[in-house]
Order: sequence, then C-alpha cells, then structure tokens
Amino acid sequence: MGHLSDEERRTRLQEIAGIEISDHELAFAAITHPSYNQRSGPDVPTYQRLEYLGDAILGAAIGHLLYERLEGDEGLMTRARARLVRTDSLVALSERLELVPLLRLAPSAAQELAAGKAEKLKADLYEALVGLIFLEAGYDMAANFVVNSMKTTIEAVLREAEETGLIDPKSRLSELCQAVDAHPPEYRLVGKEGPDHDPLHRVIVLWSQQEPVFGQGKGIKEAQRVAAKVAIESWFEGGQQA
Repeated sequence: MGHLSDEERRTRLQEIAGIEISDHELAFAAITHPSYNQRSGPDVPTYQRLEYLGDAILGAAIGHLLYERLEGDEGLMTRARARLVRTDSLVALSERLELVPLLRLAPSAAQELAAGKAEKLKADLYEALVGLIFLEAGYDMAANFVVNSMKTTIEAVLREAEETGLIDPKSRLSELCQAVDAHPPEYRLVGKEGPDHDPLHRVIVLWSQQEPVFGQGKGIKEAQRVAAKVAIESWFEGGQQA
C-alpha cells in the first residue's frame, strides 16, 4: 500500500516488532497479501502461514498470562481470553501499530481495505507479526511482544473480571466467603418446574449466618450463577467487601 519501498516496509516492521529481522523473505511474507501474487507470481510467500502460527503463539501467551494473573476456574480464564483475542481487539492493535500501511497487495484488495471491508485481514496481520517474531527471536520475545502491545486491553479486561460480570459469580462469591471464615457457600436444588424439554430450576445458596438467597435458571448451573450474583449483592454489597 502507499508509496513505501520494500526496504522501508521492512525497516518499519523491524521497529514495530522491536527485533532485528535476519530473514528478509520472512519479513516480507508477514506483510504480503495473497492478492499480491496476481502481479508477482504464485511463489511469493504470504502472511497466511505466519498468521496460523501467530494465532497459536498468541493463545499460549494470553493463556499463560491469565493463568498467572486471574484467580478462578477454567471458565473465567476462557471468557477473559475470548475478550482479548477476539477480532475487534486484534484489529485495534493492528491499526495502532500501523501495520496496514506496510501491506503489499493488489489494487483491488486495497480498494476493499479502504472501504472498510477487511477487518479480519487487519487481525491476521497482527497474528502474522507474532508468528514472525516467534520464528526470528523465540517464544519469550513473541510472548513479551503480545503482552506489551496488548497491555492496555489486558489491564482493562482483568479489571472488568474483578469488578463486573465477566468474572464467574460463583468463583467470586466463594472468594468473598472464604476470605471471611474459610468456608465456601453451599448450593442446594430446591425445585424444578416446567416440562422436561424446558425446565426451570430453583436453587438456594447458604453460607454462615447470612439469610439464604435464591436463584433460578434453565439449568442448575445457571440457577447457581444467578443465586451467586444475588448473594454477592446481598451479603457483600455487590462485592465491595472483599
């Protein structure tokens, strides 16, 4: 795109990646769209293989970070990871890092990009860059790049996990209860209504000397989550009493 020479593209890519790239062909592959082969031949490597690799490295880096930073079950970490690696998050990163101006692509594809029809392409570019850093400098450098480039988003998601409904309410309630007397809350199924294909479960949650609270939902787990939310509001003023 634009009027940058290939050498200018490679230099800027190195600056963004924060490493010296020894494999120039690999560097150009990370910023080459498949449409570029329409004029340069079918053997020119594109970002697609690097994007595949970068996706795996990104998932591992974020998974490790959440394992270290978040208390809670697998479900909580899965929800937080989904927030961090979803397409719109990666698109924002790609735009902030100004990867799109480095792209080598055909004019037809450039028109689509200018028309706002290439959100996935922008996300793929970020993942391709992660894959490039991994191959050039190893996993630690690639993971550090991910964490540093996503720092603002990561902190926002972690904060949301602690303060809002992103965090699993059952995990949060258990943390609050055990911080007081080391005893977790107890859930009991107390009722089931409706037909078998569309049941409504009613659950009660008990803890210490607190007034029992109820929750209901289509499944037992949903009813427990609802009851946990009510308990957090009732017993701990919305979770502020940690």
